[in-house]
Amino acid sequence: MKTTILLFLAVLTLMAEAVLANDAPRKVKSTFEKMYSKVSDVDWIKSEDGNSIAFFYEGATSKEAHFKSSGTWLFSTSDITKEQLPSSVINYIEEKYPETSVFSSKKYEDPATKFSYQVLIQSVIETFEAKEEDGESNKGNSKEEDESLKTETVIYLQLSC
Repeated sequence: MKTTILLFLAVLTLMAEAVLANDAPRKVKSTFEKMYSKVSDVDWIKSEDGNSIAFFYEGATSKEAHFKSSGTWLFSTSDITKEQLPSSVINYIEEKYPETSVFSSKKYEDPATKFSYQVLIQSVIETFEAKEEDGESNKGNSKEEDESLKTETVIYLQLSC
């Protein structure tokens, strides 16, 4: 009986923590509601440093907003497509990294810089190895490809406009 009661209390404590973990301080919620008044479905977590993070959708766009426990807004991010990046960001990537493609991108907003963009770009380098002739390998010496080895490189950029 004692074990059953302890087990019940442990389960009850875990359930209470799970409910409380999906909440935020009143000041944080107030700031969030002023910034995102049309959003009703929000998931909250508390970060290791004590800040509150809201995960939500605005229309079809996945977003997150970070707040201090005092209610101060720190920053927000939005998942965006390559087509939603400003032309200045696209031009920079095409000029500096011509052999790459955009893997993923986020719009980053904060009180100081207003907008910046986090972009992961990916390049694929192909190496060809020709068939062995007379017991020797002709690595990289033939345009006739037998085996293509692809190496991917992912580069993280944060660009401000």
